[in-house]
Amino acid sequence: RAEKLLSEQKFDEAWTTAKELLVQEPNSVPALFIASQIMAARNNLAGAIQLISKIDPSDPNLGPAATGQLSEWLATSGDLPSAEAKLRGLLKQYPTATPALRLLAAILHAQGRRWDAGKVLDRIVRLGDFKTPDLMSLVDLRDPSDEEELRQAFARFAPSDPMSRLGEIRLLLYADRWNDCIDQLTEFNKSHPGQLEPWIWYGEALLETGKAQSLPAWFKTAPEGHTKHPEYWYIAGRYWMMQARWEQAARCFGEAIELDRRHLGAMQSLSECLVEMKELGKANEVRELTGKLVRIKDLTNQIQRGLTKDEAYFEIAKLYEQLGDHVLAFGWEAIAMVQTKQPIPPRLVALQKELQAGKATVSPILEKLPVKSWPLPDNQTPTLPESNLENQTIATDSTGSISLDDVAESMGLKAQYDNGSKGSRHWTTLEGLGGGVSAIDFDKDGWPDLFYSQAGDSPLSQPASYLPKQLYRSLQGQSFKSVEQSARIADLGYGQGTGVADLDQDGLDDLLVANIGQIRWYRNQGDGTFENVPLPQADTPSIWNSAIQAADLNGDSLPDIVQCAYIDGDEFLTRKCPTPSSPESVFCHPKRFTPGKTRILWNQGDGNWTLADPHLLESLVDGYALGALITNLDQFAGNDVFIANDVSPNHLLMSGLAMTESPEVPKMVLEQCAIQAGVAVDLLGRAQASMGIACGDQDRDGMLDLIVTNFRYEVSTLYRQIKEGFFTDATRMAKLGEPTLEWLSFGCQLTDLDNDGWLDFVTVNGHIDFLDVWQMPPQVLRNNKGKFQWLRTPSPG
Repeated sequence: RAEKLLSEQKFDEAWTTAKELLVQEPNSVPALFIASQIMAARNNLAGAIQLISKIDPSDPNLGPAATGQLSEWLATSGDLPSAEAKLRGLLKQYPTATPALRLLAAILHAQGRRWDAGKVLDRIVRLGDFKTPDLMSLVDLRDPSDEEELRQAFARFAPSDPMSRLGEIRLLLYADRWNDCIDQLTEFNKSHPGQLEPWIWYGEALLETGKAQSLPAWFKTAPEGHTKHPEYWYIAGRYWMMQARWEQAARCFGEAIELDRRHLGAMQSLSECLVEMKELGKANEVRELTGKLVRIKDLTNQIQRGLTKDEAYFEIAKLYEQLGDHVLAFGWEAIAMVQTKQPIPPRLVALQKELQAGKATVSPILEKLPVKSWPLPDNQTPTLPESNLENQTIATDSTGSISLDDVAESMGLKAQYDNGSKGSRHWTTLEGLGGGVSAIDFDKDGWPDLFYSQAGDSPLSQPASYLPKQLYRSLQGQSFKSVEQSARIADLGYGQGTGVADLDQDGLDDLLVANIGQIRWYRNQGDGTFENVPLPQADTPSIWNSAIQAADLNGDSLPDIVQCAYIDGDEFLTRKCPTPSSPESVFCHPKRFTPGKTRILWNQGDGNWTLADPHLLESLVDGYALGALITNLDQFAGNDVFIANDVSPNHLLMSGLAMTESPEVPKMVLEQCAIQAGVAVDLLGRAQASMGIACGDQDRDGMLDLIVTNFRYEVSTLYRQIKEGFFTDATRMAKLGEPTLEWLSFGCQLTDLDNDGWLDFVTVNGHIDFLDVWQMPPQVLRNNKGKFQWLRTPSPG
């Protein structure tokens, strides 16, 4: 009767009946079980926990169910440690109890214990009772997987327990908020020295906040079981990298990969060690395998945003198969078969049986490399001078060695970009970005002139009242004069990127314009005027052309055009993004939109253009391109193309030579090799929100390096070229990370401002989001023999 009343949601009557049962039989397991459920339904969780705790877990009928229910209620109440203990006891008896495994994974996630949760999720996939989010969670265990309700309940239940705050801290660390968390982690490490997970992240925080000199002391306080955690080995590897002990570092990264075969950061760092060890072939193999994980991560991000078709599931399964990752290869293919309503093939059924029996998965990286022959560090004491582990907090310069004055207005430069929002209380993604500016000596007088992009209205307006682009002629460097009308270059359109190139090779630089929907070529006629020459356009009339550059890319001496596209379709024009007046609007993350398709146009030399080979263009898909650079990076063959992509891996097309029918005249070709070159993602294996690109020899070793600016709480990344076509992430080594973390940076330059022979770094900053800090100061970072100093005290201007 009590069960019937409970099912009818007559909780008070049910409780009256249950009490009578308990009076009659106070030790009745069924009575205790139903009474606890009724009490929980009446919002008395503490009472329900007290009642159900009286049931012996070994009771043959209701013991397991009671333990599972007790675990769930304990977790809901915030007592995650007790819930975890109950679940682990239950799983010893019933190791295939998927609901218990799933709850255990959630409890671990709420505490930021992704590595432990990953082992549980691995079991769930092997059992076959999994869902797409389970597979997503296993892609990269360094990324947090938040269980907000459990995390907050734990914080209320045990506010002094470090584990109750670690889940939130992990979310901040994922956003590179290391400085915001270092004090808490220091406190945890002192008050709870035996807890492994806080100790691990405290060690990594020391690295990321430039306090590597404290790591030897950190190593000495290692809790039990630390060598079984992949992040320990990753931190140790980073530590030895700082001392240029490449073999020891490589061994540490190998140990990390053995524990976590999907550890992108360890794989990236291992490849960099191999480059330093002159093992370029092996470094390439590691980077190729790393690239598969990067591609998987990008595809899963697209799946989360609903931007992919069923083929993506099969592609992910194939990539995991190539990586020898049988668990996730099985999982993704099985999900793909279900998605496409196909029967599970016998091959997959057989594989699942092997996985359930404990089939091991070994990373192919470990099979290809002599990891165990590299020396394992027998201690963690520095062997090089302390300068290698020096405190790397932000360096500032008070000498005033660089001073800049804003003279734009006094010299007649009055260009100001108008995003066309017209004071609207809503805004779109398009309105969050500005336009480009190019320097061009259009009149051949030896003084650089400036060409500014412009918008002025929404592309949806009918008709749109765009403002003209602006051309400022330099009057011998003393002042500037607006000449766009007389020069016939007052282009109308929603402008984004601009470019300069002599497309017709007449000795006069022309102007390129990237507008929403169209790109334009303005040919310099040599008399102070330009003419609009038609270019082939993309099929999509509303494509977001973000950047445009031109240079010879196939060796025929004719400049070819790289047309970067950020987003395709017209949804970016209509979707309203959150503002203080409409915070409920859907967040306009780039992955919510269809990526634009970057194009390359071959110059035929007669005014005609042909689209590049589909295979080449296909290597540039899914990019969300925002910036492009064309130069001969490796000083081989010809020009290369680097494309900075937003929230997707960057692209790098490197030029090479291919044999033709005439061997003495090889053909120049472009090949996508961003992963192999080491510029697709950062040292941690993360694709960033890349925008601005600076190029120059930052460390004066005779090779060109790249700096890419990124979103707020993503550092600007320095890709240092250490061998022709091979780059390493030298951001931290050059002290570029912390000074650039707080800022959202767009345009940037490497230029020697103080004439000391070292290229300094300049960025212009500003946020795109109404809900965040809007205006941000520009930054000048002085290059002090390869290490950057942020000149903020005092500001150079």
